[in-house]
Amino acid sequence: MNPPGPAAEQTLLTYTCVTVPEHVYASPPEGELSLCDLRIAVTNHLTEPVYCPLLTIRLPVGAGARQLVASGSGIIPLATPATWSVTAIQEDVLIVVPQDSTARFTPAEHALRQTVTPSLAIDLKGLRINREPGTTDVEVIESAATTPDGPPSERTHSFEIIKRGLGLATAGLAEEV
Repeated sequence: MNPPGPAAEQTLLTYTCVTVPEHVYASPPEGELSLCDLRIAVTNHLTEPVYCPLLTIRLPVGAGARQLVASGSGIIPLATPATWSVTAIQEDVLIVVPQDSTARFTPAEHALRQTVTPSLAIDLKGLRINREPGTTDVEVIESAATTPDGPPSERTHSFEIIKRGLGLATAGLAEEV
């Protein structure tokens, strides 16, 4: 095993990921592709502010078991609050940027009111799941610093998503009846 590099360093911000539906199933061998939404919540659990000018999301695109979405997926991205925007710069890469060039994530609920963004939700709607069951990773690459003037460093956080086979979906339905 290789020692962790700079990209494996602990992120400054905290990330959680939820899929809707909760369990992701590979699309059937023929016909329409299954749809899934992905929500990434970004918060600060440090005791000091975090300054973030850019987040990058890498989605595994392709037809294999290690990829999540089929090519040509037509993802609908949305950021909340609206002071952030999400743009697909490639089919598998989305960038998330604040309108004021750098967002300040506050460390606590009762922080000063001059914050730009206390938290962020990134919704990727309408992901068309490919047809191969398997395990895949979605990456968030943060560009962030603990000082407003400090040069931001890149750190990566990965979410493992399991695409279940349709046999598991139908077996689960049979057990519920």
